[in-house]
Amino acid sequence: NGFGYSQSLLRATLAAGQAYDSRNDGTISTVFSGKSDPLIVVVNDIDSSTNPWSADISIIVEGCQSNNDCNACNAETCDLTTQQCVAGSGPTVKAGDLAITILTDRYPTETAWSVTDPNANEIDSRSSGYYTNSESTYTETVEIWTSPDPSCGGEYKFTITDTYGDGICCSWGLGSYGLTWNGIAVDTPTGGEFGDSEEATFQVVVSSGPTPVPPTPSPVAAASDAPSSSPTGNPSALASDSPSSSPTANPAPEASDVPSSLPSA
Repeated sequence: NGFGYSQSLLRATLAAGQAYDSRNDGTISTVFSGKSDPLIVVVNDIDSSTNPWSADISIIVEGCQSNNDCNACNAETCDLTTQQCVAGSGPTVKAGDLAITILTDRYPTETAWSVTDPNANEIDSRSSGYYTNSESTYTETVEIWTSPDPSCGGEYKFTITDTYGDGICCSWGLGSYGLTWNGIAVDTPTGGEFGDSEEATFQVVVSSGPTPVPPTPSPVAAASDAPSSSPTGNPSALASDSPSSSPTANPAPEASDVPSSLPSA
């Protein structure tokens, strides 16, 4: 698989035009795909004029036939044309944010990191050479998206590496790194004083749907400068300067200087 040596087993002896299908002998190959996909080897031609002989062969990893063959938790769907699983093409929900803070040492180009899901699928990464400023702080955020299936949650992993093998602290600068998952600090074993690599894990919980948005409260009516409605009671009559009606009693007669009638005899 390119990472070491192991025992080789003879599976078939093929002539030109012949093929080997791993399904015929009950074996399944995971070397090329990372999944349990059938492996087919086809010998197109053999050239005996060369020393040693050479052969033109095709190696085929039979891919997906339906969405069931793909990783649903990585929101994969099957592209039937290429028979390849396409990540992120299915329904997804955002599980949260992983905030990464790295303080580089004097050799920042040696630092690299990756984030993987429970199935070892890489979510995001930075390769060595990405960081170029020594003894500087870098802050980045990785968004975690997954299928809206609670079973897709689990332990995610952050791995930081140093190509020289001396970590980022403390021989050549006081480098460090820190992580927060949805605002909560993630435990890091040393924070920077490691050798070749160090891992930190965090738990991702997936809800069955997107986080509901809280309802917006009804707005309070704005104060108005308009006057209130007119009073319902009728106002009292206005005071009048007109005099009241004349009195009904006749006034007494005025005194007279004329004597009363003559006295009788």
